[in-house]
Amino acid sequence: MNPRFERTMVRLLTGLPPAALRTLARPPRGASTPVDPHVRMVLALRRARRYPGLALDTPELTRTFMRAQAVLARAVPTPVQQVRDLTVTGAAGDLPARHYANPDNEGLLLFLHGGGFVAGDLSTHDEPCRVLCATAGVNVLSVEYRLAPEHPFPAAVDDVVAAYRWTIEHADELGGGPIAVGGDSSGANLATVLCQLIAGGECDAPPPAAQLLFYPPTRHDPQWPSRHSYADGFLLTRADIDFFHGHYAAGDEPDFRHSPLLGAGRGPLPATVLVTAEFDPLRDEGEAYAEALRAAGTEVDAVRVAGMVHGFVNLTTLSPAAHTALVDAGRRLARLLHTRPLEESMSPLKNRVVFITGAARGIGAETARRLAARGARVALAGLEPELLEKLVAELGADKHAWFECDVTDQAGVEAAVAGTIERFGRIDVVVANAGIANRGTVAVTPVDDVARTIEVNLLGVVRTVGTALPHVIESRGYCLLVASAAAFSAAPGMAAYTASKAGVEQFGNALRLEVAHKKVGVGVAYMSWIDTDLVRDVQADIPTFDDSMKKMPGPLRRVLPVGDCADAFVEAIEHRRDQVYVPKSLKRLRTLRGALAGPFERIMRREAANSVPEAEANYAKLGRSFGAHSMGHGNKKV
Repeated sequence: MNPRFERTMVRLLTGLPPAALRTLARPPRGASTPVDPHVRMVLALRRARRYPGLALDTPELTRTFMRAQAVLARAVPTPVQQVRDLTVTGAAGDLPARHYANPDNEGLLLFLHGGGFVAGDLSTHDEPCRVLCATAGVNVLSVEYRLAPEHPFPAAVDDVVAAYRWTIEHADELGGGPIAVGGDSSGANLATVLCQLIAGGECDAPPPAAQLLFYPPTRHDPQWPSRHSYADGFLLTRADIDFFHGHYAAGDEPDFRHSPLLGAGRGPLPATVLVTAEFDPLRDEGEAYAEALRAAGTEVDAVRVAGMVHGFVNLTTLSPAAHTALVDAGRRLARLLHTRPLEESMSPLKNRVVFITGAARGIGAETARRLAARGARVALAGLEPELLEKLVAELGADKHAWFECDVTDQAGVEAAVAGTIERFGRIDVVVANAGIANRGTVAVTPVDDVARTIEVNLLGVVRTVGTALPHVIESRGYCLLVASAAAFSAAPGMAAYTASKAGVEQFGNALRLEVAHKKVGVGVAYMSWIDTDLVRDVQADIPTFDDSMKKMPGPLRRVLPVGDCADAFVEAIEHRRDQVYVPKSLKRLRTLRGALAGPFERIMRREAANSVPEAEANYAKLGRSFGAHSMGHGNKKV
């Protein structure tokens, strides 16, 4: 096919409305949740052209193919005031580089392209660098490195170390300011390996201020579940991964310099933005690396981009959602670098005081991190003082505070609110987030345990909001009450949980009416399954959980990253939303719940004949009503 004609067709077809794209392009096999419609069309066009993954028979053909694919996606380049080509000093000679600069930018990102250590160059990643320069507030230096198999491991690592040293030496002429490192795929691997070498003392250079990692390969292991789930049909294939690894580091002993998951504990690394894609065979190892970094004391802002595939930073001209994800990642980096004080000062959260319950873990902790990054002062309340103290130390003890507090204890809640007022002088926002879930049906669960779930989830919200409300009214602030998608319908084995969350919903709806004339906003949050300790405990305690989840309506069939929920909460607080849905598709489910209530209950009744006896038998075997991480309840035997 004529390349110009093919390029025109690609742009024409990917430019169709999303509804048309969904009709024309069937989803790839194995996609249990929606693929971005524009990406879906890209994948359909590749199938029609019988393109393989990203790798062809030889490295040379792969490089040519990758350049051709970049040309197909090319559009009008994102404007950047100054773009110039130059060379930097590598480990064995000069390396081609390209500098992107805008006069108002502060800081510099050393960007390393992807391509499996075998392909990729300045031209294949020109547009992502332009977007980051234009939207993240940092200048960008894109640097090539020697490619395998002509230059196998560790040649690329050596080049990146040398290029970073050169960047440090020439920082002033590149725009000055804090320096970050980053890249996509293999480039992300190299960027974080550089940080590990510096942390371990093998590279005598000052550490970067931050790192920006898009879907990095972190440990070559065919057993990662995502490598099986998305082995074919999602751009990068399992065969591609083996091809690239075989040319770069085949036969090498385990080494953190090509498998950085092995070196995550070498010491706290620079603050990290780590972005994974939902339909990427490398997703699981990227997210495992984020967790390992966090466990080692590194500040990590991890986000999984829904509906996206590996390599989406190169699809920004074809997919608006890919462009949005790249811009969002750049802005997250800017917040870490503190290079956008104007943006922070314009945030409605700047210097606002936010009181959060259930703040030691999961949603509460991640929401606190994101609020603090927007300039808010957070007061954290919960039952785990060690974790609360550690989180406040991470965020900055001079700006934030914590209080040990049981939300069912009125005196304790009053003390935490009073402590917040004493420390900050005000409360602008309340996030009533504390929650637990008991196991077992009403028939077999001790009444006190059923009641405890309602006390924490519903009465805890009432006590938290009621106690802080006078201060929120004084500041004309906002209350976010955490309910759940469980409020939409009853389910066997979840009587107390669904009742409490439905109660939170109606309490929030009524409160909104009561305080509207006082200029106070009230939001209710509805979430599907979020990857928190509470949900992990359910998965560990109930063997049938995963099978049951597959039978639920679409938005309830998957577990979402906690960062997605925290982002939605922050957006709701900034804009004083009445409702928050995580994922957003839950809104349709809530709208239709009246019509769906009858059919859903009939399904539940059919399932209950088997699921209830199984649940009760499992409860008897488990010997406790609450998950292992439910503070004060996890080890309580019945």
